[in-house]
Amino acid sequence: MPNLTLGLVGLGNISTFLAKGIIEHQLPYNLTFINDIDEAKVAAFKAGFPGLQLESVDLDTLAARSKVIVEAAQMTVVPALAEKALLAAQQVEATKYLFIMSVGGLLKLDKAFQEELAGSYLKIIAPSGAIGGLDALASMNLAGMRSVRLTTRKPPQALGRDDKSAVVLYEGLPAPAFEQYPKNVNVAITLALATVGLDKLAFRLISDPEVTQNIHTIEAEGDAGTIRMELSNTPSPHNPRTSYLAALSIISALKRFSQNLLVGY
Repeated sequence: MPNLTLGLVGLGNISTFLAKGIIEHQLPYNLTFINDIDEAKVAAFKAGFPGLQLESVDLDTLAARSKVIVEAAQMTVVPALAEKALLAAQQVEATKYLFIMSVGGLLKLDKAFQEELAGSYLKIIAPSGAIGGLDALASMNLAGMRSVRLTTRKPPQALGRDDKSAVVLYEGLPAPAFEQYPKNVNVAITLALATVGLDKLAFRLISDPEVTQNIHTIEAEGDAGTIRMELSNTPSPHNPRTSYLAALSIISALKRFSQNLLVGY
């Protein structure tokens, strides 16, 4: 596969981790275009990767000149970036690929955009993030799913709290929880979109002083069988507020995307 031009939006810890991963794993991407509203981050990112020919550009230019676009900024960026990527793909009548890390931002895409996206040249890809098993869960869903439940337990400090005992902060559908806990619902949204949808996934968020990691428990029942899995996520060594697995997931997604032999896709 020839090297693909990659544009990166948001230059925080995940983007730094991603750039290092592209170099270390020799992935076939030319990381060329970058964008961030913080000029200090732009300067620091360029200084951190002197071997790359990086250009700081606006979102329109990045969308127009990149074959692959990675969003690693924040969910508020997603609607505008998706619209620009779709327009750019339509103008050249060639497929562009937009990888979204801030999955919650997909909830902000309006109906008109979603209708225009269907059958267009733009493909939006959401990496698995802080969980796994989405391939098996999506396969099970084809046969019919009776229920999919996600329980997320986090240390109180990760939620900005000081609870001395476990407290259920939320129980219900993912979308309403997004309004209350926007930084803690990406896993639920990813799981819902991969399986039964936002109007059927049962989600529970718990502040638990007994845990030291973010723990996600997935329980699914359907005609093809049952799945129960639990993931205990180690914080990223570069940013304890970010799951190490979530940071790794975008590197893994780009690696698999570039391969000619896809296993477990």
